Amino acid sequence: MNLVTDHYLRESSAEGSGLISALRDAPLPASYRTCWGSRMLPRPLFVAQQEIDSVAADICTVFDLLTSLPDRLYDGDVIRYCAALGIDQRRSTLLRSFSRQPITRYGRVDLYHDGGSFRILEMNVASDLGGIDRSVLNSALLALPDFSRFAETHRLSFVHTGEHVNRALQNAAPCSDPAVAMICANGELARYRHLLDSSADMLRSLGTPVFLGELGDVRVRGGRLYLHGSRVDVVLRYFTIDHAVDDEDVIASILDAHDSGNVTLWTTMDSSLYSNKGALSILSDPGLGICTAAERRMLDRILPWTRLLTPELVGRCLTEREHMILKPRRDFGGAGIHAGWEHSDQRWRSLVQSCVGQGYIAQRRVVPVAERISDPDTGTTQEWIATWGVFVTPLGYAGTDIRAAPASAGAVVNYGGNPATRVTGVFTYPADLAAPDP
Repeated sequence: MNLVTDHYLRESSAEGSGLISALRDAPLPASYRTCWGSRMLPRPLFVAQQEIDSVAADICTVFDLLTSLPDRLYDGDVIRYCAALGIDQRRSTLLRSFSRQPITRYGRVDLYHDGGSFRILEMNVASDLGGIDRSVLNSALLALPDFSRFAETHRLSFVHTGEHVNRALQNAAPCSDPAVAMICANGELARYRHLLDSSADMLRSLGTPVFLGELGDVRVRGGRLYLHGSRVDVVLRYFTIDHAVDDEDVIASILDAHDSGNVTLWTTMDSSLYSNKGALSILSDPGLGICTAAERRMLDRILPWTRLLTPELVGRCLTEREHMILKPRRDFGGAGIHAGWEHSDQRWRSLVQSCVGQGYIAQRRVVPVAERISDPDTGTTQEWIATWGVFVTPLGYAGTDIRAAPASAGAVVNYGGNPATRVTGVFTYPADLAAPDP
């Protein structure tokens, strides 16, 4: 446990302290509270500024390596690269036709901290990222007197993800003062509206007009895009290559407007090439010889052993059951994940055999250090497991989002796969922080 966490827990337990109920008392916008109010962890997490800066620099390097894989392995041949990732011919053809260069650095990398360092679990190279509004919580906490005093004493700071995303959208836009449209696939806006409302309100608070809609709502006039009658300059994409199969014409018209310079698609469809977990298995394999010695040292430091699950790996997976986890290459949200340590030998054998040839990767388990969380109602303390979501944009590190679940609640820490999952923000402290005077 770091010094700041220790101090926070001790001060939270003091009689009359406002820290214990800080997240509940924070003056949050209505849309944020509607979206996250019932799913907030009782306290933020803390990390040394130097440590998060270091891992963010590594993540930017990993991102660049990841997006160079088609060139390094297949001379830029997208079809061959897709075949290696198990992407079918229809989607491969669409990805090649929709491919745009250069790849925009934008994503969220999910990591565990094992007590010694951060380790990558997966790379979310996509525009439809959850948690870009998380820094709203950090700002609200600093408005509380008790938390503000604690932050000042411990010299806490945070990187505002929303401001970085807003700056990235502004920089990429074809004009000044752009209007942004968050566009979902047809039929999905109602499902995700609470999430998008919170992020949209955050961007609006920073001065950017934001509209919400679906692919079917987009209209093209004179090479420009309109949504519900309003001109759109940036499309913040919440649809994927899977939706392009059904809405190819609409997406093609958006890409035409993007190519003509009348609108910016943020980001282009290429991300499906790199969010596929199979790409991590390529990066993890030193036998492919695609990395320099320095790149390999960095990857070995931050990326756990990850391989495509083949018949040749079955024996190792069975022998090392308690240290292995199986993940589908294309699914997200915790779907289809099997953790060896949660199953008997017999059940694990059955799962491994059923996953061979079905597009799964095997990854060596990262054992995360637990965070102690105090319940504001009972005062009891429980151990939680935190997934650190580190955001990057073209300008580099863009803040951190936390998803956490009780250590006893299973291996998946995700809203969809684990209803016990909660969210919070991150504050950093300087490396030279000393214990404050009592």
